[in-house]
Amino acid sequence: MALTTETTRAIEACYDALLEPEWWPGALQKLADALGATSCVIGPCDPEHPFGADRRGQPMTALLSRLHTPSQY
Repeated sequence: MALTTETTRAIEACYDALLEPEWWPGALQKLADALGATSCVIGPCDPEHPFGADRRGQPMTALLSRLHTPSQY
């Protein structure tokens, strides 16, 4: 599957944010916009962490980010 120009630019913004951490909010928002999502977060890779497991299809019992509001769920 070929990526759109918008998605390619969003992924490049994420690579740039690796070197400039303050760019992460903008990079993740670009990625969300490119994918048609409301927002985008990076979850921890530790499966023991409450947010480390795959949460698709599970009810939200806690917010994943302090920037999200309960009305979004």
